[in-house]
Amino acid sequence: MVELSSRIPWEDLVGIFNKRNPSKQTGRPTLNPRVLICAVIIKHVLNLDDRETVAQITENMYPAQRDKLSSIFLATE
Repeated sequence: MVELSSRIPWEDLVGIFNKRNPSKQTGRPTLNPRVLICAVIIKHVLNLDDRETVAQITENMYPAQRDKLSSIFLATE
């Protein structure tokens, strides 16, 4: 996954995401676009449906795993 993360054009993807999903002034705060992009990647890499994706991410959000996922997918270059 580290190799995959280094090959992803994060800035381009986040830019596209932000153009199609402009932030709103009301409602709940938005998630970091990289987190949402990572969820889609996990879904397709592991061939999961939506519920399985949520379960996989939730299951792996204990501190050690969360830190590992963050370092893989949210690392800045």
